[in-house]
Amino acid sequence: MFKSLYHFFKNKRFMLAGIIILVFSIAIFTAIKVRTTEDISKMIPADKELKRFNFASKHIKINDKIIINLSLKNDTADANPEILQSFSDSLEFNLTQNFSEYIAEIQNSFGNQMMNELYDIFYENLPIFLTEEDYLKIDTLLSDNELDKTLAADFRTLISPASMVTKKFIKKDPLNITPLALKKLQGLQLDNNYEIFDNHIFTKDKKHLLLFVVSKYSNDETGKNKILIDGINQTLENLKINIPEVKAEIFGAPVISVGNAERIKKDIILTVSIAVIALFFFLSFFYKRFDIFFIIFLPAAFGAAVSIALLYLIQGEVSAISLGVGSVLVGISIDYSLHIFTHFRSKKYPSEIFGDITVPILMSSITTAAAFFCLLFVSSEALQDLGLYAGISVIAAALFALIVLPHFLKNEKSESQKKYNLLERFTAHSFHKNKYALSIVLIITLASFFTFHKARFESDMDKMNYMSPELKTAEENLNKISDDALRKMYFVVTGKTLNDALKTNDFLNKKILKLQKQGIVKNYSSISYFLVSDSLQKVRIKRWNNYFRKKKY
Repeated sequence: MFKSLYHFFKNKRFMLAGIIILVFSIAIFTAIKVRTTEDISKMIPADKELKRFNFASKHIKINDKIIINLSLKNDTADANPEILQSFSDSLEFNLTQNFSEYIAEIQNSFGNQMMNELYDIFYENLPIFLTEEDYLKIDTLLSDNELDKTLAADFRTLISPASMVTKKFIKKDPLNITPLALKKLQGLQLDNNYEIFDNHIFTKDKKHLLLFVVSKYSNDETGKNKILIDGINQTLENLKINIPEVKAEIFGAPVISVGNAERIKKDIILTVSIAVIALFFFLSFFYKRFDIFFIIFLPAAFGAAVSIALLYLIQGEVSAISLGVGSVLVGISIDYSLHIFTHFRSKKYPSEIFGDITVPILMSSITTAAAFFCLLFVSSEALQDLGLYAGISVIAAALFALIVLPHFLKNEKSESQKKYNLLERFTAHSFHKNKYALSIVLIITLASFFTFHKARFESDMDKMNYMSPELKTAEENLNKISDDALRKMYFVVTGKTLNDALKTNDFLNKKILKLQKQGIVKNYSSISYFLVSDSLQKVRIKRWNNYFRKKKY
């Protein structure tokens, strides 16, 4: 069939060129629309439980935060919270002005309005937030002695300048029952090294100020997040010109994701560039023609373009990691070109090569593609992308090589005029008949039987993430100012409905509380303080009503 196609297009090469250019152009035009993702977690095989974990991880807002750690350059200097606060307020203003389309929220200061809103939530839903232990404290508050003390304290506050702020709180709750529920907010503070000072988050020694930037985009949208992170870095550099005493470091999952994406892109460019340059010089030396490289490389380029275009039509996106690993296809795809050009050196006319190479090339491409297609059955999304991309690319490259490349073959000199280079003379040796070569291969094979089991897989999943030296330093500095930064564990509870999830969470809290009493868990925090299941709400409201009915207030 391929020989017939060769003879058909032999005198119609302009038609063949037009068809190839048209297909190539459509493939490239379609391929550039594909969306690449740099999510490193897609390399990990995902079972049902891991998929649930990844889903929860991507939708937990804590993972979308960019942490900015501000401190003084001189670590030995006295604390200066005012200059850190000034720097953070200027940073918030500049980011809001210039990058609002990328920012969902900046958590820098906590004003009175936020505190008032928080107080109102607790006050209006007070029965829901009070536990059984709180009623023992209420008993004390309602005793005659404590009532006198509380009302006297309220009076002193009302006649002081502080009444401008506290008057409405005293008017709503003169007995100070609401603060019993508000104190439960401290349960959310796992790390005791932080405090609110002048409406900003500081470490207790006032030497570090933290603010948080929440991106509008998920961590795998690295293109958008890169613009934001570059903007943050540039803004920090500009502010340091006017306030050079301050050191600023950024960290967080979005920063790591962008760093991974940039590293992947650089690695792809580097590996492909090295491969292409090495092939260019090797092929130019072997064939003594500088144009031969571009011809031999055509099947690989065609296969890659067609494969990515089909991936776009099938699923719309592809893992950038898969494309990076797929750079090995350059070596596989050009093999078909090398078979054709090298085989032609022993033939007089191009049409003579088909009988010898058609079946080997087709069988090679089919078996190679089949091996890659087997990756579609693994649980890793990135490996599935690699299997589809590589399988299609190999078949497309083989077909291109058999249909198009023979038209680039030129009649060689006669056998007596041919000059064989060093590589050809080396490969002409019959190594399979050399007893020394066979002995070396046998020794290496036997030695491998005693050493192959010593290979170990990397068990530290954190090493899959690339972090620049700057990011590693930022992480280390955050860990230094955090009491238990490296020992925190997050639990995500799911259910068919919110109420089902809250019931499960209540059960989980009892188990964790038991572990805490045993000394296994140092501290824990739970949203069950504030998100209460329907059944528990009814119990607490009933307790409230019964309590004050008995007291007859």
